[in-house]
Amino acid sequence: MKLKSYWPMTLGLTIQPVLAEAVLPEVTVKGTIDVQEERRMASAAKTIIDRKEIEATDASTVAELLNKLPMTGMFMEPPMGGVPKRGQGGRPQNRNMPQILVDGQPLGGGSNMGTVMRLPVELIERVEIIRNSTPEFLVTSPAGVINIILKDVPKQLTRNAKLTSFVADDRLGVRADGQYGQSQDNYGYLWAAAADSKPQIGERITTINDISQAQNSKETTQQTGRDNNLSVSPRFNLKLQNNQQIIISPFVAYNQDQRDAYTQRSLNIVNQELDSNDGERLTGRLITEWKQQGQQNNEQSIKLFVQAEDENTDKTTYQTLQTANQLTYQENTDRTERELALDGRIKSIFLETHIVSSGFEWRTKNTKEQLFKQQLLSNDSNIKEQRMALWWQDEWLLSEKHTVTYGLRWQQFDNQINDTQQGFIEQKEDTFAPSIHYLWQPNEQWNIRASLAQHQRPARASELSSVIRTASGVNSSSNPDRAGNPQLANEKQYSVELGIEHYLPQKAGNLSLSVFERQVSDYVQRLTLLENSRWLERPYNVGDARLRGILFDSKVQLNALELANITLRSSYAYSQNTLTDAVANLGAGEGDRQTASLGIEYKFNNLTLGSSANYISAIDKESSATVRQEQGSQKSANAYVGYKINKQFNMRFSVNNLLAGDRTDTLYEYDAQGQLKRVEQDVMKTYANVILSVDGRW
Repeated sequence: MKLKSYWPMTLGLTIQPVLAEAVLPEVTVKGTIDVQEERRMASAAKTIIDRKEIEATDASTVAELLNKLPMTGMFMEPPMGGVPKRGQGGRPQNRNMPQILVDGQPLGGGSNMGTVMRLPVELIERVEIIRNSTPEFLVTSPAGVINIILKDVPKQLTRNAKLTSFVADDRLGVRADGQYGQSQDNYGYLWAAAADSKPQIGERITTINDISQAQNSKETTQQTGRDNNLSVSPRFNLKLQNNQQIIISPFVAYNQDQRDAYTQRSLNIVNQELDSNDGERLTGRLITEWKQQGQQNNEQSIKLFVQAEDENTDKTTYQTLQTANQLTYQENTDRTERELALDGRIKSIFLETHIVSSGFEWRTKNTKEQLFKQQLLSNDSNIKEQRMALWWQDEWLLSEKHTVTYGLRWQQFDNQINDTQQGFIEQKEDTFAPSIHYLWQPNEQWNIRASLAQHQRPARASELSSVIRTASGVNSSSNPDRAGNPQLANEKQYSVELGIEHYLPQKAGNLSLSVFERQVSDYVQRLTLLENSRWLERPYNVGDARLRGILFDSKVQLNALELANITLRSSYAYSQNTLTDAVANLGAGEGDRQTASLGIEYKFNNLTLGSSANYISAIDKESSATVRQEQGSQKSANAYVGYKINKQFNMRFSVNNLLAGDRTDTLYEYDAQGQLKRVEQDVMKTYANVILSVDGRW
């Protein structure tokens, strides 16, 4: 039967749960299944980016990589260059950002995902983008869920090392990585480490037209500094009797970030300002897993997950006033995260045509944060998050060409915030998430997919905290204070997705096209509004919304044209976010988003030539009745040359962001009568990056 033909692939997927917004499989790839075949046979639609394609991006960190992946770049800030727009420092992540996981689990880093964004790509074996929900994991973003899979224990002796240098705006950066490992009869190991040091550069010019005061002013900010990172991610595999094994996966990351932003202003009480930021972050986690593969490829596993993170940020602001007086402000933040999780799962074959999976998950997380202003304790916050889940799924082979995957997930969320300023806040909720997926495979070249899902997105604990974080500098609609909203209700989402995929003969590539629509109740959007005569940004339920979009991606070798040495890659994504039943005076939707990319690669003997272009359209984002924000479009072009020196050594020369174009963001502020009273434009400069790398294998 056909089921038996893909059992090894299907049962090679060890689902590792993630509580809160997503649960994602940790994938162990069998040697007989390539990336294209795994994608074709997956019960839910996903995009797989293997190691070769990751290297083609010339990205150094996850943040840079996401700028170039299908559907994700439209939610990212420029990877290097461009001082953040005023008021964005420490801002929570975009609600439409994908949830990013490492080996099926989220890393620390707070709401800004600081640790995972700085993770070196040299430690990554592959990336999966999952676009629709199943009982194992929930997808709440149009960008999907991204699982970053780190390099695993190799089957044979492996010794790799790579050294890279890069230059941006005449500032030098370096990174290095290495791996060493092998498998023996009863055990295997891999030692992997990476380190990098890159410049933090940028320039922003802000012009402010205050129509109500008939006054124009200008602000120029230049940023300098360095971002240093060290990551170690070894793996150990111990093989036991009766097809049992224990997998131990430690991970340690250290980040040191120092940057200075110097600002000059006209027509302002503060003529000059220097913001000096020094931060350190240490993240450690340990995943220990026991699993057993029994007869008929039945499988069971238990995983224990422990994680801790400590972060300290010191910020000092020096201001020079028009009166020549000088002022100094200090702000210090200490944050600690402690997390413990346990999950188990069972997968078995039932009646020869069913692959039945079930599992449980439990997670508890404590986040403590202390904020000091002028060396005095301003806020002491303790956030406790508990998650519990049970799920069940059946992958049912109806016939040789038709497969239906259906199931149900139950989750319980318990968020508690205890703050010295606002007291105790708690939100507790039970949710149910059913889903069904249909896969029709008329032949080996075509897939037709359809999916239906329903789930809720409970508010994160940080979104509920009513503690007000006062903005540095002059409070305005572009530089607001920030807080959560204790009255925030859960979003309810109903989604449908249709897709078609074509796989070329001789493993020459694939093309896929999918469309989706989501109906969202109690849609959550961060709004900037006046409260007590100060601008304050916090999340609100702004009404019902409709999110729809289309996604195309392809990777094709031109075999049909007898050009097998040429590979074309392309992608296009479009999403439209519309409020269908808006709450009065709250929100205006986020409009349309588009992103596109095109790349070509040519191989000739030991030489590889390639180039790519990326485009992200201008978008309206997080606007309210009186404030409208527009993020400018972004364009970039990249080129690279690779040369295989011999069997052991390779060299690569690349130039990223050849166009080095500026990005312009615009903010419009209106009065209560809808009359325009203020326009602010931020022009952020980006920089070309020249990269040279050498890697060796022996």
